[in-house]
Amino acid sequence: MIRVTFGAEHESFVQQRVAAGQFASADDLVEEAIRLMQEWERSIASVRERIQAGIDSLEAGRCGDGETFMDELLGDLAEPSPAHM
Repeated sequence: MIRVTFGAEHESFVQQRVAAGQFASADDLVEEAIRLMQEWERSIASVRERIQAGIDSLEAGRCGDGETFMDELLGDLAEPSPAHM
């Protein structure tokens, strides 16, 4: 078991969310925050992989349309994850 101590500002934030019924407990809020952070980290890893793939293509002389690539990349980031649908 891990125990977490918050500063006054974050403690107030957690208490407000629990009191408003957004979360059943502080533990639930922290678990959701961790889940969202993991999701964000996976998204960032995916973006880095796609950027590296683009760099590799350029270095190999396979040039594509940069504007199309960026539109697709930004579109992927803007789409809500299945967990939020």
